[in-house]
Amino acid sequence: MLLAEPGTRDEIALVTLERVDRQDEGRLEAAALTVLGRRQAHAGRPDDARRTLERARALPSLVSPQRTEALLALAEIAVARADLAAGHALLLEALAVAPADPRPHLRLAELHQATQNPTAALAAYDRALALAESSSVLSAALHVAIAIGDTERSVRLARRLIVLAPGAPIAEVALALADPDARTAVARLASRHPDALDVQLEAARVEFAAGSFATALTAVRRALRIAPRDVRASELLVTAGRQLLRRQPAGDLYSLAKQVHTVTLARGELTALASDAALAVETFDQPLLVAVMGEFSSGKSTFVNAFLGAAVAPVGITPTTA
Repeated sequence: MLLAEPGTRDEIALVTLERVDRQDEGRLEAAALTVLGRRQAHAGRPDDARRTLERARALPSLVSPQRTEALLALAEIAVARADLAAGHALLLEALAVAPADPRPHLRLAELHQATQNPTAALAAYDRALALAESSSVLSAALHVAIAIGDTERSVRLARRLIVLAPGAPIAEVALALADPDARTAVARLASRHPDALDVQLEAARVEFAAGSFATALTAVRRALRIAPRDVRASELLVTAGRQLLRRQPAGDLYSLAKQVHTVTLARGELTALASDAALAVETFDQPLLVAVMGEFSSGKSTFVNAFLGAAVAPVGITPTTA
């Protein structure tokens, strides 16, 4: 039970394995050390996990499957620490140990995505799919292909994905983007799948590329209602919102204030600012009142006439303005 996959008894298994390791004076066998390290990582203790897994890695008794597990776990810890070079080296070592295991290829694909290298990521996904085809891997590869605009590859991946997962929204997105009238096809797809995050995000991107920032914002808001914490949707919201605001004529503060008020009303997390935004709009609707005060014959009327550029107030040696 202690060597099983992480589950509901993680804490019990972790404490027991650590107690056995202490009692055995650090001579726990390789398989148990590997499981202990993985459980420590799963429990949010990367430093302990790294030390335990390095101990397992150094044991000559560590067989190929366990060595692969240890290397994959160590690579995950390195990547979480932003040490991508170390993570890459560990994954290459895992590939050398288990060339027929798709997992190192998948981890390499994710690492290449983190380093903004989509071409290398797609190559790694291809190698993983050659070893074991699955809908999750096809979907991940399809996201990358769509992001870089590789329509031919996207269509191929989409057709393979539909076989394993008929009606997968991301596959339908890829086929819609390959349509000669992609904008219309994606918009139609978005109306059919109002609760599909990938569809709404792609609809927003297509509208953004077409310069229709208001429509893009609508699609982004639908995406955020589906997944309020989605990073992609948040980034699109900021980008589209900035572009929409830039369309306001220079110096048109009234239109800008109205836009800000609209945004504060539309976003739940900004509603506390809506009253301040409304006050800014109302301020523009109020007439501007300026008071000029001073003693008799001190030049108030002369100042007002000069300021307005017209003789609107009578001027004389004696007081003339009632």
